[in-house]
Amino acid sequence: MIQQEAEFPSKKDLVSLPLFIKESISKLHPVYFAMVMATGIISINFELLGLSQAAILLFIINIIIYSSLSLMFLGRIFLFTSEFIKDCSDHQRSPGFFTLVAANSVLGVQCYLIADSPQMAKIFFGLAVFFWIITIYSIFVLLTVKRNKPAFDEGINGGWLVSIVATQSIPVAGLIFLNPAENNETMLFILTSFWMCGGMLYVWIISIIFYRYMFFRFDPNDLMPPYWVNMGAMAISALAGSLLLMKAEGSALLTPLLPFIKGLTLMSWATATWWIPMLLVLGIWRHGIRKVRITYSPLYWGLVFPLGMYSVSTIRLTQILAVPEWLILISKIFAVFAISAWALAFLGMFTRVLHAISLALHADSTEVKFLRGSQMKIVIAENKIKRGKKMVIYGLVMIITGIILYCINGFIFGIQTEISEYFTNKSSLIFYVSLTCILGGTILWITGLMKYLNGIMEQYQNEG
Repeated sequence: MIQQEAEFPSKKDLVSLPLFIKESISKLHPVYFAMVMATGIISINFELLGLSQAAILLFIINIIIYSSLSLMFLGRIFLFTSEFIKDCSDHQRSPGFFTLVAANSVLGVQCYLIADSPQMAKIFFGLAVFFWIITIYSIFVLLTVKRNKPAFDEGINGGWLVSIVATQSIPVAGLIFLNPAENNETMLFILTSFWMCGGMLYVWIISIIFYRYMFFRFDPNDLMPPYWVNMGAMAISALAGSLLLMKAEGSALLTPLLPFIKGLTLMSWATATWWIPMLLVLGIWRHGIRKVRITYSPLYWGLVFPLGMYSVSTIRLTQILAVPEWLILISKIFAVFAISAWALAFLGMFTRVLHAISLALHADSTEVKFLRGSQMKIVIAENKIKRGKKMVIYGLVMIITGIILYCINGFIFGIQTEISEYFTNKSSLIFYVSLTCILGGTILWITGLMKYLNGIMEQYQNEG
């Protein structure tokens, strides 16, 4: 069975702050670079839809996330080598390393589209190719020669499809800076080969995943967020195919293949679309019918990325094929879904980290005295926790509402070059409302979080 999502730290997890940092690095999940993928694809999505200021903000955030994760991963490699090597041959965690490939590819595309830096785009593309060679062969070889292997239904999950995302991210990152006017036949041949290789990998892996779906017991806890990569892998395949078509003009290699590439690109997008209702229904079954709680897990970044990728691939599809114009509306809707899911995942991660740090600081305090039998204080602490939870939920609702209104305002009125122009533009009333919701929701969320954590600390003290 797939590992369940981790619950929030509890009293039994009290450790000192240095030990907390040490354990965080030693247990860092390989899939965390999916946060870079998710943040990057939403930034690219906003840039393509004209929300340039939001795209730049997310690009800056992504640079910080990428730098922080890189330092933590390097620390894990050198300080906790045995744990790192163990993950490389773990059927559940090893596919997470493929996110390192896609993260570099996405960041390279951001550098080209948003930072207007072709040189940095090429550097990140080179890193992506390097990490692809290392991960695709080392991980699959290690899993092949591993002596003790899990049962089929315990070893396979949607996370394995990140290998396809990693493979297809190579042509996406490489094609973005190619000039069709130049002679790039060798590069086009290599990138086309990557695209077709990724398609074949999807056929292999999705076949065994679908077999696992249909012929093995499927518990709610087996339906982890990475199963959304079922859709995301096809969405990025459609995006790579669309970019190939954009660069095909005058190419002796691609011109004869145009009908084939168009058909395969549309098939990839259609397959991605097919998965969406299926995954939504399964999600309702898991959380609505079987009542599985939603708690933060790094695996949720594997859900955010496919939503953003589907939106981007739909935009590119409308640019190269004679498809209905209403697909742009679909793209905008999924852009809103993606940024909303990103905000929830990001705030969930921040809440979890702050909760854990609070416990660590609590453990570090030498002045804490447990007051047993103080029933009144326990009741007061529980009330604080309840009020804090409500404030956090209301704050999240306000933030998501503000984000949705911001996107709607951008889609309707466009985004001015300078944000100061909003304050002299009568048509941007929606912007004022969205800004109020985001700021007010953030304040409410922070206040509720502080009240919740304060109640948790008081409860621990009085329960002893």
